[in-house]
Amino acid sequence: MAEPEYTRGSTLAEVLIGMVVLTLVVLAVLGILIQSSYLEQNDSEQTEVLALAQGLLEARVDEARILENYQSLTSTGLTPCIDPAYLYEQGVKELPKGIKKVSVSIYHVDPNDPSVPDSSRAHGGRALTLSVSLAEPTP
Repeated sequence: MAEPEYTRGSTLAEVLIGMVVLTLVVLAVLGILIQSSYLEQNDSEQTEVLALAQGLLEARVDEARILENYQSLTSTGLTPCIDPAYLYEQGVKELPKGIKKVSVSIYHVDPNDPSVPDSSRAHGGRALTLSVSLAEPTP
């Protein structure tokens, strides 16, 4: 006489297969959570860098609305930012017809020497560059 279906237990193979499937699902979810955390941190850093670069560039645009300030716009070397984790560099290129291209590059600071970019990062430590073209203001 056969045992009823509801009293039959699971075999060892079925239990092991179930554990393997559960482990794979847990590892996949864990991988997604780790990747999500990394992307969130990277996104926060990029937002911070973008806000910093926009602020610096907008300050240069505001200053250049006065003719004397426009004429004195020049490139600068690496300069500390408000945020000590970054340095910035201003580039100014003269274009024809009284136009100047102003660029602001943001660099990650080297943790061992805060006066130089972190060369261990991609692009030699450069995080972002923004540019704008400015026409000479009328006197």
